[in-house]
Amino acid sequence: MPTIQLPAVTMWFDECGRGDPCVVLHPGGAGVDSRALTTTVDALSQHFHVYAPEQRAHGRTRDVEGAINFELMAQDTAAFIDTLIGQPVHLVGCSDGAIVALTVAIRRPDLVRRLVFAAGVFHHDGWEPGVLDGDPPDFLRDSYAELSPEGADHYPVVVDKLAAMHRVAPTFTTGELGEVPHADHGRRRRRSPARARDHDVPQPPQL
Repeated sequence: MPTIQLPAVTMWFDECGRGDPCVVLHPGGAGVDSRALTTTVDALSQHFHVYAPEQRAHGRTRDVEGAINFELMAQDTAAFIDTLIGQPVHLVGCSDGAIVALTVAIRRPDLVRRLVFAAGVFHHDGWEPGVLDGDPPDFLRDSYAELSPEGADHYPVVVDKLAAMHRVAPTFTTGELGEVPHADHGRRRRRSPARARDHDVPQPPQL
């Protein structure tokens, strides 16, 4: 599978399908990678040209010295879209991937045609109690070791980096959510969070 050199990281990605570009961002966690959304990618590829990048320190993309945070992963994702695709995309994110997608939509609205935000939070206080507590399950260590360029010994480093991130981020406000632009038939308008409904999800083209 291909990689692309970005300003801060060499990012691994997969791509499949034909049609308008759709970038799918996987959940977070040491040992979690694009395989978590294989079924979603396969379904979307029937209607879109789907790109499934793996974020820094996830899957086949190497860790980068220093902290990991949503802003840095959003910068990587924006650079991925700018460099490889070169046009606005449907942006789909799940869990941590949803937070990265939301961050891209807020920081670089010019890159996002539609935003699909699934199972994420806009503020770290929004996680269900206990979701981030305790050590990750053992199977994630094995999953990490299967793909990571750094190997199994680097797993605790990534666990600690992500735990530090989740303790303090994200911290978006409802006001910032209201500034996320919404594109409709080529016209860009603004929609309040309360009015965002299922029609904000990319729909298959009419046959």
